[in-house]
Amino acid sequence: MDLTANYVVIGELAAAAGLSTVSLVVNPFFYFAHETAWNYFGPSFMRKFGKWGTAVHLPILPPLDPEAKAPLPGREGFTINRALAKTITFRIFATTMDFATNYFVLRDLATAAKLTAIGFVVGFAMFGALTFLPLFFQDVKGISPIESGVRLFPLMGGLLVASIGSGLLVT
Repeated sequence: MDLTANYVVIGELAAAAGLSTVSLVVNPFFYFAHETAWNYFGPSFMRKFGKWGTAVHLPILPPLDPEAKAPLPGREGFTINRALAKTITFRIFATTMDFATNYFVLRDLATAAKLTAIGFVVGFAMFGALTFLPLFFQDVKGISPIESGVRLFPLMGGLLVASIGSGLLVT
């Protein structure tokens, strides 16, 4: 998928393959850093919500007025699903890294922005599904983490076949 989008926007197979290779090598390190940060900082923000699983509570920042003792009533913060919170933080992190890589390699702001926008939309959907499904299987269906991973095999196999197929179509 990455190679196809790069080739469609850039039009040069060598540059598209180079960008895809950089993403393939670098992204697992960024994903590892993201997961490590979530495992280290995440528990202080997480709450358990019955059958809906784990959620993240985001407090509202205190008022800037030093004399105000507490936030206004009803403004204590909000809670979102953990999978959504992880997807948002990873996409922000990954999009920043993708834009920097695209611009560094291509030295063209408009093309780097197009590639980053395509990667953002596709990556948000894919990472969202890959983050949400295991948590859904574990929290809602009540299965083990290993069984949850086994249930993702068809999806990962489809992604593998689609990536190879799209690469063959462009070359």
